[in-house]
Amino acid sequence: MLTHDATWDALIADNKGFRPAVKATAWRPGSGSTLDVPVTDGWVLKDAGQYPRTHVSVTCADTSLVPRYLSDLLQPNGACLAIDYGYTDPATGTTTWLRIADGPITQVTADRPGGVIQVESADPSVGLTSDTRSDAGWGFTYLAGTTVLSVLTGLANTAYAPSAAGVDSSQLTAAQAAQTIPTGYTIPVQSRWEQGEDLADLIGAECYYRPDRYLVIRPTPTGKGVPAFAFMTGPKGTITDYQTQLQRPVNQVILRYGGAAGVIGTWQDLDPNSPTYSLGSYGFYTVLEDRDGIPSQAEANAAAKAYAMRLRGDARNFTVRAVPVPWLEPGDPITVSPVGGVTENHIVQSVSIPLGLDVMTLTTRNPTYSGVL
Repeated sequence: MLTHDATWDALIADNKGFRPAVKATAWRPGSGSTLDVPVTDGWVLKDAGQYPRTHVSVTCADTSLVPRYLSDLLQPNGACLAIDYGYTDPATGTTTWLRIADGPITQVTADRPGGVIQVESADPSVGLTSDTRSDAGWGFTYLAGTTVLSVLTGLANTAYAPSAAGVDSSQLTAAQAAQTIPTGYTIPVQSRWEQGEDLADLIGAECYYRPDRYLVIRPTPTGKGVPAFAFMTGPKGTITDYQTQLQRPVNQVILRYGGAAGVIGTWQDLDPNSPTYSLGSYGFYTVLEDRDGIPSQAEANAAAKAYAMRLRGDARNFTVRAVPVPWLEPGDPITVSPVGGVTENHIVQSVSIPLGLDVMTLTTRNPTYSGVL
């Protein structure tokens, strides 16, 4: 959850009068210049299951609103785009702002004549695509004794993510921060970001860039903690419509590290009281995946379990269209109170914030499989 003005919760939850506001600012690392980009439509999408995690699309109404020869600050050659979402109090006219996205511009499309300009951007991780083995700038040799955290911190190296502002690993446990690279771990042919995600799995963590361009390294979300928002239907509810989908959940995960001669990590649902008990009438629904590197057996099993928890959460999907709650992020715990149902605890999987007058779309995953649609 993004840190935001506390009055926003009440404004949305109580359906009090307010006006949403949006502003977009183009800028370039190392330059003090900025460019205000007029916004007529667009969206900010954050999805825990995609790379990059954050995608932005901003539409300008007419090409006359920006120079015909695009400013250097509005080109996909190192320039960035920051998006701020605000609420205006009609009584005072005061707008409070919250930054919800910031990162490199990836594409600019202009329709001629008299059409629109569409600017797209992503988070700083979009620059971390080169192979870690051939890239001396990565700065690390994977030797036993090097902490996983020190390698993950390299994902904020400004040589490859120029807009990165720093690292926040404050939520990691002491054990996670101290865990070292397994003996014999090899450097796979992967991008820097993919390698970081695999290493994060080994310590039960995830990496992503938040809107202040800090690389966050934190434990994999479990859905526990104070809900970031309570979604309800009814007279004072913020939900306009929703859809649920129930699928057959995974009950076994096998991760093969280093090929046939490597290490195999496994997780299996062995709870006899579970509806997906693997030795019962449910049978097996197995996911098999090959990964590079050779961790210890305990680390491989831990990675398989962490991966299984994410997959099992996807067995029940909940899609909500509701009044925009711009501070929500993937991984946030929320509560949902649907019509005629009990209040449920969910984890945000993706959130799409509109930059025009529209409702947001939110997908969640239920942290525990209950069989309830």
